[in-house]
Amino acid sequence: MNVLCLVSSQPGHLDFGGMGYKRVAEAMRARGHTVTWATAGAQTQRLQSAEFSVTEFEGVDDLSMWFVDRSIQTNALPRSVLQVLVNLRELVSRGVDVVLCDRVLGLAALALAQTGTPYCAMGTPGGIWIQDTTGVRPEQTPPWSYNAIGEAIKRMLGWHAGNLSSFWVNSPYLNVAFLGRNFYPDYSIQREATVLVRHYGESVRAARDRIGLSFGNSGKPEALISVLGSLVERIEINVGLDVFVGNRDTLYEELSQTTRDSRVRVHRWVNFGEFFPHLHYLIFFGGVGTIWECICHSVPMAIIPDTIGDQRFNALSVQALGMGTLLSPLVENGDAILKRLEVFERPDAFQSAIENFRAHRNYTDTIESLCNRIESLAKSGG
Repeated sequence: MNVLCLVSSQPGHLDFGGMGYKRVAEAMRARGHTVTWATAGAQTQRLQSAEFSVTEFEGVDDLSMWFVDRSIQTNALPRSVLQVLVNLRELVSRGVDVVLCDRVLGLAALALAQTGTPYCAMGTPGGIWIQDTTGVRPEQTPPWSYNAIGEAIKRMLGWHAGNLSSFWVNSPYLNVAFLGRNFYPDYSIQREATVLVRHYGESVRAARDRIGLSFGNSGKPEALISVLGSLVERIEINVGLDVFVGNRDTLYEELSQTTRDSRVRVHRWVNFGEFFPHLHYLIFFGGVGTIWECICHSVPMAIIPDTIGDQRFNALSVQALGMGTLLSPLVENGDAILKRLEVFERPDAFQSAIENFRAHRNYTDTIESLCNRIESLAKSGG
């Protein structure tokens, strides 16, 4: 079986929870299937280092529905986007049996519909997702503008199948998320087409004597830099700070040079599993991969969402489920933020919320059973 994994160039999109997307690809490869990734930029090197076959797919990020939103404002869709769609259709037509598609590449659904090849949307439960001024969020009805753009693209390319209804890919076959059912509204759960994968491992038990700040891969760093300064001034002398900057090399250099407090450790790209068991709580923007790590290692979350992606939706879900709180550093000073974080001084309530969320009843599948579904989907042709 030939499996094509389509992913944007953004590093976090191999993840969606415990490196879930990458782990599914590894599991399919271990079953003897041919797995090829199509991506661009530094993502190519990351996957090649994991001994995957990688096809350099120029313009993969142009498949994001961000271009649709921009075309609505400018009344012009870049011609380069049309060519990328044609290129994707040709790539999939070369003997691909099933496609695993990064959720953010919403336009890809049009090209995939032309081939008839079944595809799985990775990182989403499915349903309709829209982008507005607060970020990406679920909605019950698709905006007419998405459908109008989709129909215009089909006319320009002479295509007939498929439609655009969601900012994220919404597959009629399978939609795969790595967080539990109660994280999403009921109308996002697509019954047989929604797969919620549970693959939490055992967390190391350790003394929780540090606070974490994670800058992730997207989001304006100024808010967290302000919080960092407040924490250094106010936290107890025996509490350490771990600052995770990921692939932000310039920020790493700046913080390493300007942060003189010996309690503060600045990290580039690291395995969160080595550090999170020591965290009293984590302050971050609200990316779904980091949320998964916090749940896995029972780390309370303090989220400062930007308007990028689903960060605000994630923050509201985390807060509603009792696993953390939403912070607004622009209107709260350092003392007020620390006051808000006192909610984490009630570990019993938090731990109960985490255990409820991790319960098997909130999930439909393991990685192995998901692979069974993907194999069946490919064999039946959808």
